[in-house]
Amino acid sequence: MTLDITKITQEYTVKKLGEEDFPAILALYGSNPQYFAAMNQPVPEGGLEEDLDAVPAGKTLEDKYWLGFWQEEALVATLELVTSYPEENTAYIGLFMMDAARQGQGEGSRLMVDLFAWLKEGGFAWVELSYSYGNAQSERFWFKNGFFPTGAMRQMEDYVAISLQKHL
Repeated sequence: MTLDITKITQEYTVKKLGEEDFPAILALYGSNPQYFAAMNQPVPEGGLEEDLDAVPAGKTLEDKYWLGFWQEEALVATLELVTSYPEENTAYIGLFMMDAARQGQGEGSRLMVDLFAWLKEGGFAWVELSYSYGNAQSERFWFKNGFFPTGAMRQMEDYVAISLQKHL
Protein backbone atom coordinates (compact mmCIF):
# COMPACT_ATOMS: atom_id res chain seq x y z
CA MET A 1 0.00 0.00 0.00
CA THR A 2 1.36 3.40 -0.94
CA LEU A 3 0.22 6.38 1.11
CA ASP A 4 0.45 10.04 0.11
CA ILE A 5 2.78 11.49 2.74
CA THR A 6 2.10 15.06 1.61
CA LYS A 7 -1.37 14.72 3.16
CA ILE A 8 -0.12 14.02 6.72
CA THR A 9 -0.02 17.65 7.85
CA GLN A 10 -0.32 21.18 6.56
CA GLU A 11 2.08 22.50 9.20
CA TYR A 12 5.25 21.00 7.70
CA THR A 13 6.75 19.91 4.41
CA VAL A 14 6.96 16.11 4.62
CA LYS A 15 9.38 14.05 2.60
CA LYS A 16 10.99 10.64 2.70
CA LEU A 17 14.48 10.87 4.16
CA GLY A 18 17.56 9.73 2.27
CA GLU A 19 21.33 9.82 2.49
CA GLU A 20 21.39 13.51 1.57
CA ASP A 21 19.49 14.19 4.82
CA PHE A 22 21.94 12.40 7.13
CA PRO A 23 23.59 15.62 8.42
CA ALA A 24 20.19 17.08 9.38
CA ILE A 25 19.10 13.80 11.00
CA LEU A 26 22.31 13.58 13.02
CA ALA A 27 21.85 17.18 14.19
CA LEU A 28 18.30 16.35 15.28
CA TYR A 29 19.53 13.24 17.11
CA GLY A 30 22.23 15.35 18.76
CA SER A 31 19.58 17.63 20.23
CA ASN A 32 18.07 14.63 22.08
CA PRO A 33 20.85 12.97 24.10
CA GLN A 34 18.36 11.83 26.80
CA TYR A 35 16.65 9.55 24.26
CA PHE A 36 19.86 7.69 23.50
CA ALA A 37 20.91 7.66 27.17
CA ALA A 38 17.65 5.86 28.03
CA MET A 39 18.66 3.14 25.57
CA ASN A 40 22.22 3.02 26.97
CA GLN A 41 23.56 4.09 23.59
CA PRO A 42 25.67 7.04 22.48
CA VAL A 43 24.16 9.70 20.23
CA PRO A 44 24.92 8.49 16.69
CA GLU A 45 27.57 10.40 14.79
CA GLY A 46 27.09 8.44 11.58
CA GLY A 47 26.14 4.98 10.42
CA LEU A 48 22.60 5.81 9.35
CA GLU A 49 22.87 3.74 6.17
CA GLU A 50 21.58 0.66 8.02
CA ASP A 51 18.59 2.61 9.35
CA LEU A 52 17.64 3.60 5.82
CA ASP A 53 17.13 -0.02 4.76
CA ALA A 54 16.09 -1.67 8.04
CA VAL A 55 12.65 -3.29 8.03
CA PRO A 56 11.06 -5.92 10.26
CA ALA A 57 10.99 -9.53 9.10
CA GLY A 58 8.35 -10.04 6.43
CA LYS A 59 8.22 -6.38 5.45
CA THR A 60 9.77 -4.54 2.49
CA LEU A 61 10.97 -0.99 1.91
CA GLU A 62 7.60 -0.31 0.29
CA ASP A 63 6.09 -0.69 3.79
CA LYS A 64 8.56 1.70 5.42
CA TYR A 65 8.25 5.46 5.65
CA TRP A 66 11.27 7.21 7.16
CA LEU A 67 9.96 10.74 7.07
CA GLY A 68 11.29 14.18 7.74
CA PHE A 69 9.10 17.09 8.78
CA TRP A 70 10.62 20.35 7.61
CA GLN A 71 9.93 24.03 8.18
CA GLU A 72 11.82 26.01 5.60
CA GLU A 73 15.29 24.40 5.59
CA ALA A 74 15.12 22.99 9.13
CA LEU A 75 14.38 19.36 9.95
CA VAL A 76 12.12 19.67 12.99
CA ALA A 77 11.02 16.03 13.40
CA THR A 78 11.62 12.57 12.06
CA LEU A 79 9.29 9.58 12.01
CA GLU A 80 9.99 5.98 11.12
CA LEU A 81 6.73 4.23 10.29
CA VAL A 82 6.09 0.69 9.06
CA THR A 83 2.64 0.03 7.63
CA SER A 84 0.63 -3.15 8.09
CA TYR A 85 2.87 -4.27 10.93
CA PRO A 86 2.63 -6.31 13.06
CA GLU A 87 -0.94 -6.79 11.81
CA GLU A 88 -2.51 -5.72 8.52
CA ASN A 89 -4.61 -2.96 10.13
CA THR A 90 -1.75 -1.62 12.28
CA ALA A 91 0.95 0.98 11.67
CA TYR A 92 4.12 0.73 13.74
CA ILE A 93 6.12 3.76 14.87
CA GLY A 94 9.76 2.72 15.09
CA LEU A 95 10.92 6.21 16.04
CA PHE A 96 9.47 9.66 16.45
CA MET A 97 11.80 12.47 17.44
CA MET A 98 11.18 16.18 17.62
CA ASP A 99 13.98 18.74 17.79
CA ALA A 100 14.61 19.35 21.49
CA ALA A 101 14.13 23.12 21.11
CA ARG A 102 10.54 22.48 19.98
CA GLN A 103 9.58 20.00 22.69
CA GLY A 104 7.17 20.77 25.53
CA GLN A 105 5.06 23.18 23.48
CA GLY A 106 2.47 20.77 22.09
CA GLU A 107 4.00 20.72 18.62
CA GLY A 108 4.73 16.97 18.68
CA SER A 109 1.24 16.18 19.94
CA ARG A 110 -0.34 18.28 17.18
CA LEU A 111 1.74 16.39 14.66
CA MET A 112 0.52 13.10 16.16
CA VAL A 113 -3.12 14.23 15.81
CA ASP A 114 -2.47 14.85 12.11
CA LEU A 115 -0.62 11.54 11.74
CA PHE A 116 -3.38 9.53 13.43
CA ALA A 117 -6.07 11.12 11.24
CA TRP A 118 -3.99 10.36 8.12
CA LEU A 119 -3.46 6.75 9.19
CA LYS A 120 -7.15 6.26 9.98
CA GLU A 121 -8.07 7.70 6.58
CA GLY A 122 -5.57 5.22 5.08
CA GLY A 123 -7.51 2.31 6.59
CA PHE A 124 -5.50 1.64 9.75
CA ALA A 125 -7.26 0.90 13.05
CA TRP A 126 -4.25 0.70 15.39
CA VAL A 127 -0.85 2.27 15.98
CA GLU A 128 1.82 0.43 17.96
CA LEU A 129 5.26 1.39 19.23
CA SER A 130 7.77 0.65 21.94
CA TYR A 131 9.69 2.93 24.24
CA SER A 132 12.68 2.28 26.45
CA TYR A 133 11.82 1.38 30.04
CA GLY A 134 12.85 4.27 32.27
CA ASN A 135 12.48 6.93 29.57
CA ALA A 136 9.98 9.06 31.47
CA GLN A 137 9.84 11.74 28.76
CA SER A 138 8.78 9.22 26.10
CA GLU A 139 6.35 7.53 28.45
CA ARG A 140 4.62 10.85 29.28
CA PHE A 141 4.45 11.86 25.62
CA TRP A 142 2.93 8.61 24.38
CA PHE A 143 0.47 8.28 27.27
CA LYS A 144 -0.62 11.90 26.73
CA ASN A 145 -1.28 11.01 23.09
CA GLY A 146 -3.63 8.15 23.94
CA PHE A 147 -1.36 5.11 23.98
CA PHE A 148 -1.71 2.37 26.57
CA PRO A 149 0.53 -0.56 27.52
CA THR A 150 -0.06 -3.88 25.79
CA GLY A 151 1.63 -5.74 28.63
CA ALA A 152 4.43 -6.90 26.33
CA MET A 153 8.05 -6.20 27.19
CA ARG A 154 11.11 -7.25 25.19
CA GLN A 155 14.68 -7.41 26.38
CA MET A 156 16.76 -5.68 23.73
CA GLU A 157 20.54 -5.65 23.65
CA ASP A 158 20.90 -2.49 25.77
CA TYR A 159 17.43 -1.78 27.17
CA VAL A 160 13.94 -3.13 27.86
CA ALA A 161 11.30 -2.16 25.30
CA ILE A 162 7.77 -1.52 26.60
CA SER A 163 5.05 -2.01 23.97
CA LEU A 164 2.19 0.47 23.63
CA GLN A 165 -0.77 0.75 21.30
CA LYS A 166 -3.51 3.17 20.39
CA HIS A 167 -6.84 2.56 18.68
CA LEU A 168 -7.56 5.10 15.97
